[in-house]
Amino acid sequence: MKKTLIFIVLILSSILFSTCFQSCSEKEDGIIGTSWKEKETGFNLVIEFVDKDNAKISSGLLSTKGKYTYNENTQDGTFYNSDKNSPFSIRGNILTFENTKFYKE
Repeated sequence: MKKTLIFIVLILSSILFSTCFQSCSEKEDGIIGTSWKEKETGFNLVIEFVDKDNAKISSGLLSTKGKYTYNENTQDGTFYNSDKNSPFSIRGNILTFENTKFYKE
């Protein structure tokens, strides 16, 4: 009985350790796949980073796609679309784009 209990504790401990190790060692992909929503203007704008080159800015049924560049070290980037190029920056959970703050969802 005592050996069985020790064996069960060892198995559960190893499962717990491997789960923690795996989740702690996963590397984030930077901003890829993240969404940012503004809450101040009432336009309900959302910025989504689709992949390493493409982003989408949307408001309800309207959306604009464009390219972007981003430097993870400086946390600054630029959106490129047919109209103009617009710089943005990320500080913590706040993305600032054209003087508007977007919050990470």
